[in-house]
Amino acid sequence: MSSTKIEEMIDGPILEIDARDEAERRRSSEEARQRETENLAAPGNIARYMNPPHDSSYALEYAYYLLGDVLQKTVLDLGSGAGENSVLLSRRAAKVIGLDISPDLVEIAKRRAQVQGQRVQYVVSSAYATGLPEGSVDVVFGEAILHHLDLERAAKEIRRILRPGGYAIFVEPIRDSATLRFLRRLKPTRQADVSPYEYPLTQKQLARFAQDFELSAIRKFDLPFSQLVGRIGWRHDCLGWKHRFALNVDRWLLATVPWIGHFASIVVFQIHVKTFSAQQP
Repeated sequence: MSSTKIEEMIDGPILEIDARDEAERRRSSEEARQRETENLAAPGNIARYMNPPHDSSYALEYAYYLLGDVLQKTVLDLGSGAGENSVLLSRRAAKVIGLDISPDLVEIAKRRAQVQGQRVQYVVSSAYATGLPEGSVDVVFGEAILHHLDLERAAKEIRRILRPGGYAIFVEPIRDSATLRFLRRLKPTRQADVSPYEYPLTQKQLARFAQDFELSAIRKFDLPFSQLVGRIGWRHDCLGWKHRFALNVDRWLLATVPWIGHFASIVVFQIHVKTFSAQQP
């Protein structure tokens, strides 16, 4: 798909705004205000996401492993925020569309792509009414976006825009443990950059979201052990050996004691558009 066609199909106003969308726009405006001084020219550790291993201990690296070869494929960065993933997806040679409800964050994302020399087409729109043509997207990629959304409406729009054989990858907070959900409710009052609608998801909610797709991969990350490491001051460097050690312990526990995934805080999963044989009624 040419960049001209991409511009044509996403040109226009936001198609739908409801109370949830409006709350997200307010939250995102506060996030954008906090990030105005960010060094947009700093590309970060790009190599981590170009060809990560299948057994990575890092949730986002694993998501980029699942991404596979996206050379010249149309990839929608759903909930693109300030554009970190959009520029990484572009560096993977994808034709990237970054979509977010927040015009403030989209402006930051545009500047990031420009200073890093990456071509990304951005659009301000709702995740429920993207304005993209049916079957026009090869891959939907989302980091910490579904837990802001009405899952049924989001799933319907994702199904609509994905082409046959297309797939989606998500990195999301999850809380299956009732104890951890209770402890989370004990946290202080929400801040301005936290929406009243956002919430960690449960396995049941994700199953309902994915019920009309084929689930092709899923892994959980971030047990309370690694969170404790962060709280005692070890996670000052996200690539430091102590943090790596904690995450490697997480990976080992989750691989050898599957039920402990009940206490994980992050899930990465991949879903495909369902295909039906000609014989199927």
